[in-house]
Amino acid sequence: MAWQRPNDALKNLEQLEITSEASAHSAELAWIRACAYFALLDSSQAERAIQQGLRWQAMNPDAALRLRALQALLLDLRGLTTDALKQSAAVYADSMAGTHASAMTRQFAAAVDGGLRTAQNDFTNGLPILQRSLESMDADTPEWLRLQTEIAYIDALNWSGNWQEGWRLGQQVIARTSENRSGLLFGYLYSQFAWMVVYEKGVSVGLEWQRRYRQQAEQHGSELNQLFAVLAVAFMLADADRNSEAKQLLEQVEPIARAADLPYPMIRWLQLAARIASNLDQEKEAMAFINEAIARNEKLQTNFLQLLLRDQRAQILASFGRLEQAMTEQGKVMESRLAALQKENLAKQQRVNELSTELAAREAELLRRDNALQALQIEAGNRRNRALLTGVSVAAVLIAALLWLLWRNSRISQRLRELADTDVLTGLPNRRALMQRAETEFARSRRYPEPFSIAVIDLDFFKQINDQFGHEVGDQVLKHFAQMCRQELRATDFVGRTGGEEFVLLMPHTDSDAALRLAERLRQQVEVISEELAVDGVLTQASFGVASAQNDDESFKQLLIRADNALYQAKAEGRNRVMPAPTPMPAVS
Repeated sequence: MAWQRPNDALKNLEQLEITSEASAHSAELAWIRACAYFALLDSSQAERAIQQGLRWQAMNPDAALRLRALQALLLDLRGLTTDALKQSAAVYADSMAGTHASAMTRQFAAAVDGGLRTAQNDFTNGLPILQRSLESMDADTPEWLRLQTEIAYIDALNWSGNWQEGWRLGQQVIARTSENRSGLLFGYLYSQFAWMVVYEKGVSVGLEWQRRYRQQAEQHGSELNQLFAVLAVAFMLADADRNSEAKQLLEQVEPIARAADLPYPMIRWLQLAARIASNLDQEKEAMAFINEAIARNEKLQTNFLQLLLRDQRAQILASFGRLEQAMTEQGKVMESRLAALQKENLAKQQRVNELSTELAAREAELLRRDNALQALQIEAGNRRNRALLTGVSVAAVLIAALLWLLWRNSRISQRLRELADTDVLTGLPNRRALMQRAETEFARSRRYPEPFSIAVIDLDFFKQINDQFGHEVGDQVLKHFAQMCRQELRATDFVGRTGGEEFVLLMPHTDSDAALRLAERLRQQVEVISEELAVDGVLTQASFGVASAQNDDESFKQLLIRADNALYQAKAEGRNRVMPAPTPMPAVS
């Protein structure tokens, strides 16, 4: 109850503590109270309860181990990640080595240590710990502990790139808990499930699961629980390019984030605010938000989060055309990542050297003692040879592990770059990727004089489709349109979603007449989408504004404005048509 419905647990404890004397039972009560306050993200009360319980650790060492593991989570919550990892590793080792640790304590220590490791991108060590903990659970394992470990494991699978396995496990957990889903842990499960369901069923379904998370936080949690739930909803709205709605949610919870005595709420708020401002082309606001987030995070022990924030700053700089600054920032991020890998490798090498030194010292002592006996001298030599072989094997394993780590980080970086340039709903390039490609194609058409045309496309009456038939049907229209473009367009064409129901098509090596013919063919295919949807009453049409590059165009923005004006003319004349942009009159000298 303390993890799921902490407020109810605290009310029950008020009655129990009146009759409880200082004993082993007192440590268990302190553990429950500490869990409840931690679930409510009340760090000061949680720490007070932990210190109370540790006073009785001699009478209840099992509860003391759980309290120390919870204290590691509290350190991480305060941004002291390095200290948290040290403590969780020590508690996990003590729980596995000691005879006084119960099965529940060993499993909780494993969940904490594995979860903290994977949260810092250490999947090599963290994932096996979580997996072994889940495999050791049986019918006597508390449901909250099983659910907590499953949530940590699903999150680790997603971040490690194995989201299909995370999706499979998430479906199993949802099915198993179908009869009773009430509490904060179920809220976190809903949030994890929401991000996975987006890839299978679309953003609308994902948002519904995020709203379920928010309901659980409002019903059972504190203001900070509700803040994180609102941020989860806002993140998904931003992914769906519904930036105005996301911004409105952020403004509602900003006072809670700024008043929090924990660092993460405000940093996460600033990170999302910077992203939304960038999407809305608000450069000054985006840079102010991301710089404040980085400044706040520099005071903490969260190197992994700092790298993500600085990478986001590089993307914001690039999106506003400040490419030199973006490349400089990205270079610093890569240097930091390389330094972290080198530091990790150096620590491993130092450990190997320490083991070799210790081994050499033991061998020398053995040789001194057995110097009088020839047989023992030979045996000591054999041991030395075996030890050296083991050292070489360890070094080989470490080198292989380092190479694998470099390969995995490369895969993760590649996947993050793909996600940053892709519209989640349609799978088409997003506005950032499209503008980068457009600038490249425009520059090429200037350098090697050749025709270059674009079309700005708007799906007619799309808002009416959403209002009358629901966002799920609207999402299907957008997906069908994207698939139709993939089938109909040429290999040299490039189409991206710039927001809502608006798309931009780039047509290199294409003059005005050919561009108009291609746009008319696409317009006719849009009308076929209605038949494919098989939803009575849905009518799909589109308006096109087509413009071709002229010698007087100094930038792609000028070309885009002319295409945009042509689109407005197409709508003014009744929609569902292709409208060419008028050719600018040559300047009179």
